[in-house]
Amino acid sequence: MKKFKKKTLETIAVVIVLAILVFLAFFLENLNEAQDRDMKRITDLNNLRSALQFYYLDNGHYPIEKQWCSLELNCDTLSKEIKSYLPEIPKDPLFPKKKGYSYLYRTTENGSDYKICAKLETDTSYELGSKKSFLILSPAK
Repeated sequence: MKKFKKKTLETIAVVIVLAILVFLAFFLENLNEAQDRDMKRITDLNNLRSALQFYYLDNGHYPIEKQWCSLELNCDTLSKEIKSYLPEIPKDPLFPKKKGYSYLYRTTENGSDYKICAKLETDTSYELGSKKSFLILSPAK
């Protein structure tokens, strides 16, 4: 009887350890995928920033979008005017699968400054602005 109890306890212990290992592997895999998507977001926004700087050098202003717009949905002026500098407008890796994940863009009235934002999975958000980094409220999250 004692042998049976000992074997049962050992079996339960092995099952618990295996369950913990499977959970950790799953958690770490999801974390790595989220970090990879965040790196893509940061790279996308930095590429967009470079294209915006070239556009500014040629035109003396940034493509004007006076209200926050989503690059994936309704940044029509930006999409049209920046095409020769950045042929494909980047899209958030989770758009449209997961609500709230979209790249956002806005300028001042005259296009002298801009701000671009992305929601990150492993942090709160990532924002870039023009060299003057005008102060505007970030969009509601």
